[in-house]
Amino acid sequence: MKRPLPLAARLTLSFILVAALFSATLAVVLELIIDRQFLGYIEEVREKKHGEIVRYFEQIYAKDRSWSADSGTEIAEQAMMDGSVVALLDGDGKVLWSMDREMVELHYRMMGHEGSEYGEREYPVLFSGTRVGSVRVGNFTGAHLSPEDAAFRRSLRRGVPAASAVGVLAAVVLSLFLSRRLSRPLRRTTDLAERLRRGELSVRIRERFGTNELDSLADALNFLAQSLEEQEKLRRQLTRDVSHELRTPLNALNALVEACLDGVMEPTPERLEDCREEIARLVTLTRDLERLSDLEGDVLTLSAERLDLAEAARSAARSFEPLCLRKGVSLEVRAEEGIFVSADGDKLRQTLVNLLANAVEYTPPGGSITVRAFRDGDRTRLAVSDTGIGMAPEELPRIFERFYRVDRSRSRSSGGSGIGLAIVDRIAAAHGWKILAESEPGRGSVFTVEFPDR
Repeated sequence: MKRPLPLAARLTLSFILVAALFSATLAVVLELIIDRQFLGYIEEVREKKHGEIVRYFEQIYAKDRSWSADSGTEIAEQAMMDGSVVALLDGDGKVLWSMDREMVELHYRMMGHEGSEYGEREYPVLFSGTRVGSVRVGNFTGAHLSPEDAAFRRSLRRGVPAASAVGVLAAVVLSLFLSRRLSRPLRRTTDLAERLRRGELSVRIRERFGTNELDSLADALNFLAQSLEEQEKLRRQLTRDVSHELRTPLNALNALVEACLDGVMEPTPERLEDCREEIARLVTLTRDLERLSDLEGDVLTLSAERLDLAEAARSAARSFEPLCLRKGVSLEVRAEEGIFVSADGDKLRQTLVNLLANAVEYTPPGGSITVRAFRDGDRTRLAVSDTGIGMAPEELPRIFERFYRVDRSRSRSSGGSGIGLAIVDRIAAAHGWKILAESEPGRGSVFTVEFPDR
């Protein structure tokens, strides 16, 4: 397969092609302009000399009131030098005096003048405003163009291709400079993308290119690299956390089973209950991992229905009453009646369960959890608040990130995997809900879901 040209080479060739076309067009235009200007110059000189000839005959007539066969002899020599054939006619058009055209043409050739076409013009001779005759003046093409003028025109014509060649050469040099300058940012961004593909997630583009579009592209790639690096760190952390979470209950189960098999311990109901708790912990972890798989696979499908928000809040809270009772945490539901929302019932319950699980996990014994469903003006809101350990302000922007946990050591011991709030955020985004978090260290947290008006 033929390898495509690099961008710098394409830009260089494009610049050179444009410069060559421009130079060729300019050369043609300059040739036309030079010819037109010289033709105009020749015409101006010709009309001036013809006017002098006409005035000469008018002066003779004004002096003598007539012409003779020798009336034009005084200007014949100058006319021949100019390559002009002059003839004097009376008022009836009869030729009174005329130069020999062949002699003028021979002299014209001997003088080295250019041009071979012959043309004539006739001008009236006036006396006191009355036409008394006419002068016919013939000329060969270029007759009024001196050898110096002709040489100057030839030098200009030769200079046009030379100037075009210099222009093309300058365009080549400039195109090389510009193509390298324009392609350098793209080479840098391509290099960054290639290094990201190889897994070098710490690379960044530090320089600014001075172009809004290229700077925006560099910023976007830097943001992508930073996001990938953070996600990779979170994934590695998750791998370590999952390994720890799996290893702890499995080691406990293995030790207990081996002790019973070896006869060191008897399989009493209490020990079997310990086994059941460890198995439940594994089930919870695997369920969270399954939810994580659904989340990353973007398979959240919604079956919207009209739901009673107060009933949904009470139902979710009831499932946490035994856990709160064992932990010594009070759980209260304050829900206004008659509030309905359009949502997927399973996903709404999952949102409530994850928020309540997060509240129970971080609320110490003696604390309280409150679930509220209410109307705030024209907005419908669902809030889960607790009097737990709370979070620092700098933690709030990251709490909905996947795998992120505020207190890693404590969340491990309590069985958390760090994806519950991420799932809540994903469900909220799929429904078009707005989710807000407020927290203060030592005083607790409030998570509020704001439903759009229907």
